[in-house]
Amino acid sequence: MRFQNEKYRSATPADPTIPIRFEVRAIIAIFTLLGIFFSSWVARLPVVKSDLSVNISQIGLLLFCMAAGTVGGLLVARKVQSSLGAQRGLAWTVLISSLFIFALGAATLWANVILVCIVLFFYGASLSCTDVLMNVEGARIERSLKRTFLPLLHAFYSFGNVVGAGIGWFVGMQHISVFAHFVIIAALGILIAILAVPALNSSHSFTVTPLTLDEHFSAPTPLKRDYSLWMIAMLILFMAFAEGAGNDWIALAAHEGHQRPDADAALVYGAFVGAMMVGRLLGGPFVDLVGRAAALLALTIVGIAGIALFIFSSDVFTLFMSAVMWGLGVSLGFPLGISAAASHPTDSARRVGLVSVFGYASMLTGPPILGLFAHSWGILAGLWLPALSLLLSLIFIPAVGNRRKRQVAAEADETPAP
Repeated sequence: MRFQNEKYRSATPADPTIPIRFEVRAIIAIFTLLGIFFSSWVARLPVVKSDLSVNISQIGLLLFCMAAGTVGGLLVARKVQSSLGAQRGLAWTVLISSLFIFALGAATLWANVILVCIVLFFYGASLSCTDVLMNVEGARIERSLKRTFLPLLHAFYSFGNVVGAGIGWFVGMQHISVFAHFVIIAALGILIAILAVPALNSSHSFTVTPLTLDEHFSAPTPLKRDYSLWMIAMLILFMAFAEGAGNDWIALAAHEGHQRPDADAALVYGAFVGAMMVGRLLGGPFVDLVGRAAALLALTIVGIAGIALFIFSSDVFTLFMSAVMWGLGVSLGFPLGISAAASHPTDSARRVGLVSVFGYASMLTGPPILGLFAHSWGILAGLWLPALSLLLSLIFIPAVGNRRKRQVAAEADETPAP
């Protein structure tokens, strides 16, 4: 979940006693930890399903509980930041996330579905609140560095996904229980809260002011009539659906649909998030070379082919290759859509806020909806929904290119003649 529709304003200056390199290391550790927190849950979904003795639609319900908690966390993040500051807020949210992943392991051990639902709600809330606060700190550090830094941090989030998937594979191979696995992850979270968070030297240096839903949809008439912006919003909607479906369902689909062992399913998930990480690390130069629209068109086609290949995979190699293709295909949809929406000289914040609503709504509610279809059609047949979502996104890809062309033309017109 990468929360990017906040406004920041300076308050008190940062304490200069802590070198910036320590802050950089600390925020990288926090971004990586959040990726591990999320992927640890997803990588063990096949085992959780078995331990709880639930069906596919009930797994969809569990995912919905976590999604609902995630929305709740976004709503309270501003209050946490304004009352505690980003640094103290991060310390608390990381500790609380560690507590809830421990509780999640215990609830799974007791095979109590209702308790798992409740814990997942609060776990999702703590993760999304951490997401907002760490982006606030990342933006502050980026300004201190005076260079682009946030995209690299988001790549470390994906790296955390890969690490979490690798841990999930290892504990699966060793037949370690979900409870013992989550105790290890909780201990790692507490360690990061103790060692890394204090290296962030500004407890109240920035205030976050997320745009509210009322502000999103009470925009001036020109914004409402900007059809190119609405096309970008629809592009993000469909892209985020395919990304969320892969994040939440690919491990379970490998296990249930292709009868792969739990450890192999975790590795398939690792291949998916690893491909997303690579796509985000290399995406900038690729976009600079061919342009936003062309890059997104190429990757989307790769993603559609990857999902289709995943559904029809008959061997392990094809399964892993299709997961890589799927991950690459959805790696740049959300960030490029945000970038296109922000390409405006005076109104970028509201534009980003508007399209982000579509992206987060789709990413959070799409996987539970897919679970309902998977229960009726089968889990592999249900994956045609994210494939269809990517196919529909092709209609709206020209919007990101058109916006860029208009911006370049406007900048050329404003440049005085020699």
